[in-house]
Amino acid sequence: MHHNLSDEDFNQMLQNEFIIEAEELVESMEASLAKLEKSPADSHLLDETFRAAHTIKGSALAVKLDDLGHFTHKLEEALSKQQSNPQPIKTEIVKSLLAGTDLLSQFIEGLKHDRSFSISIESLQERLGKVDEAVTTKDAAPVSERERRVLVVEDDAGVRDVLIGEITELGYQVDEAPDGVDAIKMFAKGYRPDVIFTDLRMPNMDGNELVKTLHRATPEIPIVAYSGYAEKTDIINFLNAGAFAFIEKPIDSNILVSTLENALRERQRREKLEALTKLNFQAFMVVAKTSALIKDQGDDTIRTHVRKLEGMFQNLGTLLRDINQIR
Repeated sequence: MHHNLSDEDFNQMLQNEFIIEAEELVESMEASLAKLEKSPADSHLLDETFRAAHTIKGSALAVKLDDLGHFTHKLEEALSKQQSNPQPIKTEIVKSLLAGTDLLSQFIEGLKHDRSFSISIESLQERLGKVDEAVTTKDAAPVSERERRVLVVEDDAGVRDVLIGEITELGYQVDEAPDGVDAIKMFAKGYRPDVIFTDLRMPNMDGNELVKTLHRATPEIPIVAYSGYAEKTDIINFLNAGAFAFIEKPIDSNILVSTLENALRERQRREKLEALTKLNFQAFMVVAKTSALIKDQGDDTIRTHVRKLEGMFQNLGTLLRDINQIR
């Protein structure tokens, strides 16, 4: 005998699955913030925390845990404001974000036992007080407009200054390293640019070895190499090591502009694809549950459950359009 699963029971099942996933996401947020406390210049740890909060918010609203969704949105806003700040995050701000994340963890734990459980946004606001205070003292740009960082690795000071000047004029923030060894030291301290420009021929550690090292550790960062003395085999080895592009010296200004723009678009694509992967997993989870129900339910029930997928796939479609519009 088959038993129809009501809308309420189906949503309860989705909520159970969501809470399991949310607990894992909160743990990842806490781990990223703990690392950020030790490496305050690593903006990508802040990005990871923001994406996890964004996923929790969207999923909570999708399964009708509205209080949790609005609560997490407040935490997401605080993280977004810090993303727009180009300076290394202060320890006291990280501690406030950790306190807010701990409260989010308590909220989710409470929902495991009582779906009516709630924690007020005012309680979260008290924990995030220092975050908002720190942001309101400066004019922070929206995340979509925040300044991109470019690292130039070049042993010739004259060439380095010219390249830095040209990239700065294009509106990007530029950091520098005289060779691969110094660049690695910067990364070891938590530094993460959006794009790297490096000479191939340098003392201590050449560009090819630098690419191999950084691509293994941070594959999401596009690396562009340049040289006036590279052999064809050098270029092939460089690209095979994970580099995004190669340009010849002397560097033409138009080629510099187009290469930098292409590298930044590639970086955006990689960020969007990471978010897409998470959203796709959520959709798959619901589809799998619905597929299991199809074996036992009639057409009317199936149609009801499939409609519940529409909102999630609409979000998926929006994200796909965003990826396609990065040109």
